Amino acid sequence: MSRYRKIDVKMWGDEKFCSLSKPQPNGQSLWQYLLTGPHSTGCPGIFRAGEMGLCENLNWPIKAFRKAFNELLEKDMVRADWKAKVIVISNVLRYDEPQSPNVIKKWGKDFDEIPECDLKVEYYHTIKEFIKTLGETFNKAFQQAFREPLLKASRTPEPLPEPLPEPLPEPEAFLNAQNNFSKEKLTKLLFLKIQERDPGVREPNWEQWFTDMGLLIEKDCRNPSEVEKVILWCQADSFWQNNILSPSKLRVQFTQLKLKMEKSERISGPFRSQPQLDGWLKKKQKENPSGT
Repeated sequence: MSRYRKIDVKMWGDEKFCSLSKPQPNGQSLWQYLLTGPHSTGCPGIFRAGEMGLCENLNWPIKAFRKAFNELLEKDMVRADWKAKVIVISNVLRYDEPQSPNVIKKWGKDFDEIPECDLKVEYYHTIKEFIKTLGETFNKAFQQAFREPLLKASRTPEPLPEPLPEPLPEPEAFLNAQNNFSKEKLTKLLFLKIQERDPGVREPNWEQWFTDMGLLIEKDCRNPSEVEKVILWCQADSFWQNNILSPSKLRVQFTQLKLKMEKSERISGPFRSQPQLDGWLKKKQKENPSGT
């Protein structure tokens, strides 16, 4: 039987506690902080927090924080949407069951304040299935307290494609451009891999897709060649190919995808080489000279 201890989150602001020697950045300390820190709410396992805020509270440099956080990601202990500033801790519900239906009502109020994002939708369905196992009284309280969040990607109709401000370059010029890993090339690579599985897929809003890919490279400081590898890997993976269908989704899940890819490569070796990619992309673009 599991044993539990109550911890007051105000501990992190206590004068005596704060005066104690502090740990160097590491996965275990970060895990304890994510579980018990002042960001935590009444709704277990989900909270709003960004990278910089967590780093400031822990007094850790961003590079060291990301290294520690990636340890947790690699072991599927957490998931994060840094754009929405939402973090989900896996399997918390198993250890933090509600003591009464009234507790679920409090959970619902805290959950409603979490920013809308795919992680929030996934957590909603996780907690919904969990509450069903507790009986009809708890389930009824859940239905009254929780509003199902909207999954924008699937619930909101996509806008009609907007015309590009300038026509895309011809395939040969596109492939031989000085910036071999431009955001345009990586964007088209993602779309062509999707189109390879679904020839009838509608053209996206290219301008928005280019913008999102540019943010991944320029704002998130991701290496373009690394982005290319992750695109190829996730579009060949039976699970991720159905979940990464736009540059914005690629950006949200990039850290987790990269770690999964590297773990896979340690087992089976590199996924695909650059010369193979250029030949494949050139062939696909010649088959679709219209730009798709």
